[in-house]
Amino acid sequence: MNNTMRYFCYHFRKNIIILAIMLVFCLLITGHGIHIQYPSYAHITNETVEEVIRHIFNLNVFSTCMMLMSIVMAALEFAGFTNKRNIDTWFSFPVDRRKLALMHALNGLLYILIVHLASSVCGFIILNKYRSECHLDMTSYWIAVIIVFLIGICFYGVCLFAFVNANNIFDGMVFIGLYAYLPSIIASVLSPCLRKHTVIESGLLGMLYNCVTEPQRNMTEEYVNEMHRNEMYRGASSISFPSRTVIGEWFWILTAILAIVGVFILFNRKKAEKIGGISDSWFGYRILIPMTSALLIIITDSNVFSIWKGIMIGLIVFIAYVVFRRGIRLRIPDIIVIVVTIVLAMIPYDYISELKYILRFFI
Repeated sequence: MNNTMRYFCYHFRKNIIILAIMLVFCLLITGHGIHIQYPSYAHITNETVEEVIRHIFNLNVFSTCMMLMSIVMAALEFAGFTNKRNIDTWFSFPVDRRKLALMHALNGLLYILIVHLASSVCGFIILNKYRSECHLDMTSYWIAVIIVFLIGICFYGVCLFAFVNANNIFDGMVFIGLYAYLPSIIASVLSPCLRKHTVIESGLLGMLYNCVTEPQRNMTEEYVNEMHRNEMYRGASSISFPSRTVIGEWFWILTAILAIVGVFILFNRKKAEKIGGISDSWFGYRILIPMTSALLIIITDSNVFSIWKGIMIGLIVFIAYVVFRRGIRLRIPDIIVIVVTIVLAMIPYDYISELKYILRFFI
């Protein structure tokens, strides 16, 4: 067995307690949330009221577990490389840096697979008891399980990329949060500018939750129809992928693949002397702060000239740069971004709404 496999086996055994904790946590979420039943009353006649049992099947528990596992494992697997005290030891191993990153990424992915598989089996056992009673199509159940895992791999890769860009744990968690939620904010900002029935997919996190709704609807379709016939079910609804997207699912999947490749490139170029210090990667605060400030200006759009709006958003951006630089000694590019943000935030943006007609001409 070569050094790489020895290290992988050692690292897998060393963190087995993390696997056990995640396994128990996700099994609890799945067992508690995948099926809910409650009594309801249906009026059969004016004199008789019959109690019936309604069932709710929620496959989003898998998406929730996958999101939490991806974030936790991305942070835990590479947290050791943000500590100056042991960074020389890590990088002095007789293992190539890219292989070192690969072993940590694969270990996290293996943990995720084990927990996801166990949760899926647990969910199957629970729902199988209601298979005949509620006419459940368990084939659609396993389709949802597989899709969640595949999209979860993509989301895990993006979380890895976000964390590897950081030189300390705090920045890494901030980057993960921004990379996860910024696409949905961008989608909400651009969607009103598009033609009717044309939408922007809200990133991998949105895909992770949307991907279970169609299989869930298929799985419970007969049950819902039966409830409709008996006039005992109200408000059945589901959300599926839109038929046409500007930035669709394949865009985000390709982005995730590039992010996974970027993990190995960035990790190989990490400088030991920067570990624990300022996270000055171009894919970190340098891009994320201006992008977030621009979104803040658009989201808090006002119809009048507002000095207070400019000051408040400018203060938020200033605090972000203080966190970035670990102090108030900002650089000239930081000051330029703050000043431009304050000025743009004060200007009324009524005319920007007219730009949507220009965008619709191209999209």
